[in-house]
Amino acid sequence: MGIPLRLVSVAGVCATVALLLAGCAQQAALGPDIASLSTSTATLASFGESTTLRWSGNQIRAYSLSVSPGSGVKINGTAYTGPVGLGTSTHASIALPSNTTASSVVYTFTLVATGNANATPTTKTTTVTVEGQTATVYSGSKYGFGAPFGVAVDGRDNIWMITNNGGNSVTELPAGNYTHPTVYSNSNGSYGFNHPRTVAADANGNIWITNNGGNSVTELPAGNYTHPTVYSNSNGSYGFNYPYAVAADATGNIWITNDNGSSVTELPAGNYTHPTVYSGSKYSFVGPRGVAVDANGNIWITSYFGPNLTELH
Repeated sequence: MGIPLRLVSVAGVCATVALLLAGCAQQAALGPDIASLSTSTATLASFGESTTLRWSGNQIRAYSLSVSPGSGVKINGTAYTGPVGLGTSTHASIALPSNTTASSVVYTFTLVATGNANATPTTKTTTVTVEGQTATVYSGSKYGFGAPFGVAVDGRDNIWMITNNGGNSVTELPAGNYTHPTVYSNSNGSYGFNHPRTVAADANGNIWITNNGGNSVTELPAGNYTHPTVYSNSNGSYGFNYPYAVAADATGNIWITNDNGSSVTELPAGNYTHPTVYSGSKYSFVGPRGVAVDANGNIWITSYFGPNLTELH
């Protein structure tokens, strides 16, 4: 998310700048002993990242710089703890913690510049407003997380599901009640999870999980998640070989990439037990790992070792 910055000084106003803007600068005449003092601002992407402000001047002897608040600010790479004396050119950086709960933080930089011993100090104030998003972190034993890998959202805003590659389980965070998860694991059902890798929700609310270590795919049927169906090479000609990514198209067909098999398996809507396997020799799949469906129903597959991208019309 692009986070705009607003820079305000006594010399004028530098309007809100967008993420890709390289920066903005202003100059103000400071009297006969100091030709100019300029300020410029770089770009801040989001909380948890940093922006840099630089000051430089012509014939300026020294700076005195103070910042409020000082938290997260460094002057020339050193954490700011109070007013500092500076040379003729310096920079300050802002690094907000990624878990900050504030929606915005306003920093005020006050510079006092002198040109020589007889010059009248000139004060310049720069205000930077950093706007961002708040964050909620879900963790703890109740979520059953164990090397979580894939995540998807169904049509009812349930978070389906974080696949726990290390724990052979899948976690559901129900819409509107994310702190009360449900964990589906082999210990409480015949889910066939074996290093579950990725997850997708189809238009009917069915949940599909690839089992990278088990050469199988698990379907959790809508409204009846505790009664799964496991599709594997032992009960059909699915061609699964380290199934990696899964996607559902608008008509309900399920598409699975087979990383080691260099192939893609389609489970046709309404007839999942009659798959079609698309081979790498014909479609140039080499370690296919990603799959996506566009609005026109075209299927896009990335080949990790190709490297290439294949479109199935």
